[in-house]
Amino acid sequence: MPNPFIRDMIQNIVQERRGISREFVVESLKSAILDTVRRVWGEDFPMEVDIVPETGDLNIYVRKRVVRTVQDPRLEISFDEARKILDREPVEGEDLRVPFAFSEFTRGMVKQIQNRFLNRIRNEERQYIYRDFKDQIRSIKRGKVQKVEKTGLFISLGKVEGFLPQREMIPGERYRESDMIRVMILRVEPNQGRGRGPQIILSRTHPDFLKGLLELEIPEITEGRVQVRAVARRPGERAKVAVWSTEQGIDPVGACVGPRGTRLHPIQRELHGERIDVVRYSPDPVEFAANALSPIVPRIAYEQGETIIVGVNDDEVSEAKGKEGINVILASELVGRRIEVHPFSEVQEPPDAVSVYELDLSESLRQNLLAARKYVFRDIPPLAELLRVEGMDEGTALRILNEIEQKLQQKRERQATA
Repeated sequence: MPNPFIRDMIQNIVQERRGISREFVVESLKSAILDTVRRVWGEDFPMEVDIVPETGDLNIYVRKRVVRTVQDPRLEISFDEARKILDREPVEGEDLRVPFAFSEFTRGMVKQIQNRFLNRIRNEERQYIYRDFKDQIRSIKRGKVQKVEKTGLFISLGKVEGFLPQREMIPGERYRESDMIRVMILRVEPNQGRGRGPQIILSRTHPDFLKGLLELEIPEITEGRVQVRAVARRPGERAKVAVWSTEQGIDPVGACVGPRGTRLHPIQRELHGERIDVVRYSPDPVEFAANALSPIVPRIAYEQGETIIVGVNDDEVSEAKGKEGINVILASELVGRRIEVHPFSEVQEPPDAVSVYELDLSESLRQNLLAARKYVFRDIPPLAELLRVEGMDEGTALRILNEIEQKLQQKRERQATA
């Protein structure tokens, strides 16, 4: 007869627990019964278990030998009892598949079966959670605050729970139970001990959390037409994002910022008012550093060893560095190089390069070169590179190339004799 209790139990486990198949539930129940029996009655105890998942039929059998005088009722069956099972006369010594009622198990065995079964289900679910979420590291999730503690927040992510430590929360944030919150999966710790299984650690302070929000909110980034190349953050205070266009005609900065910064407003609200500077990425570290100091526009920038020296207007030094140096610190993190900001009046010309201030140029053309991030020339640039500068014609470009060549030669000769 169908057993609605077992059928409903299988269905509930499949519906309520992540990554648990009907087949696994059935095999786990069979295994729990057989493992318990073998542990209590011996490894060779001849029991068989069949379960029909759709109906919940649980059929347990024990192979018993037909004997005239029963001495071990667990393994032997009398002729009279055998006749009730067979539609023929039993033969002494033959093995019969005798039905065994679950109620014949002792209370202690039932408890062991239950524990073994539930442990297998829990372990399989933990392994699924670990495998599933291990592949989702750095992804953005929306969850509900389940519990607020001094050490952090427990966040419901559907059928699983994650933990947002206090150190991964943006300073000043306050949440209550049932609040909805966006988080990033930072890591999955596989084993927390004492049967707790893997723990999903969340973050809202990691630079990739901001990157993920941009990928969700900015269509051009979602579509891959604009790429986020680097992110540096002081959570809740300020961030810098370097972007790059994969298509001609798309302004990556404008696409991210939008009219009057409207595209960034929802992200800033999500980040507790964090100010976000979006700058253009460049493979040239000097140009990238100049862009990264936004909103300040440097007057000169060049490499000095592994450091990038930047000169700004004397009255803009404080703004270029930012409060407690945050602007130049974030710019350095974004570029991956140390950036030093100096008053322009104190910056010396690089001894092994020619700056735009050493060239015979009109002021408008000099400003156009600076706007194009052409601060210094360590080598003679290609003609095509100069022709891309606004207001540059071929004759002027050729004259500038010749002047750069002469001045570089003079500096190299001075270095050689120094």
